[in-house]
Amino acid sequence: MPAINLGGTGDPTNYYTNTYHAFYSRDFATRFASIWSSGLEVFGFIRPGIYTVATLPAGSNGTVVYASNARKVTEGAGAGTGVIAFYSNGNWRRLSDDSPVAA
Repeated sequence: MPAINLGGTGDPTNYYTNTYHAFYSRDFATRFASIWSSGLEVFGFIRPGIYTVATLPAGSNGTVVYASNARKVTEGAGAGTGVIAFYSNGNWRRLSDDSPVAA
């Protein structure tokens, strides 16, 4: 994959104005994402990192991942089909109900 040259000629669809990055298709018909000094705006899907419950990394508050074998509220032990999880106050938690994730 080629490098992205901010403000250079290598990829003219990616530019930088000190507080803003924009990522467009080469023909400028589609904007994929914008990074502002105040946040991130995505025009499409966001795919978080994928981990099993046993391999969840050390987190920092606000981090979001997909725990591929974590249990939804109605699933039994060892039968988890995966959940979106976020890190808060020392635990990875299910987005749906704030419970700690478990396999």
